[in-house]
Amino acid sequence: MAAAVDGYSIFKSIGKNPELFGSIHADVNKAATTLVAKQLAKSTVEQYREIYSAVGEDDFRKTIEAMKSVSTLLKRIDPHADLKTVTDREKRNHLVELAKGEVEPTVKPAKATKKKKPAPLMGLKSMKARPKKNILIDE
Repeated sequence: MAAAVDGYSIFKSIGKNPELFGSIHADVNKAATTLVAKQLAKSTVEQYREIYSAVGEDDFRKTIEAMKSVSTLLKRIDPHADLKTVTDREKRNHLVELAKGEVEPTVKPAKATKKKKPAPLMGLKSMKARPKKNILIDE
């Protein structure tokens, strides 16, 4: 079994010497975007904001833009956000605002209470008078 490499150390070396790794520039960007997006998908709101601080606004926005769908991420970070009536652009902007701390996750809406029907009296289904069926009245 081969020894595991230190990926962080390698990425750090690539970052310090980009001219040596020019032919893999696009691959490095793609790998970095994929790794950050993967971590965002598993993050709490606090971790999400720390990742934003660590990578910076520009790269954070680019990562969000590179994601095919942000609905799953938004549902994780802001579970009560309205996803049905907003565009993808609005979802992405909301994710950035959440990361910056400009907005907090949406508060869970209050559950609508249903009116309870009054309990039937003495086991009767209804108090409405109804004519009886099949009753012949002699005149």
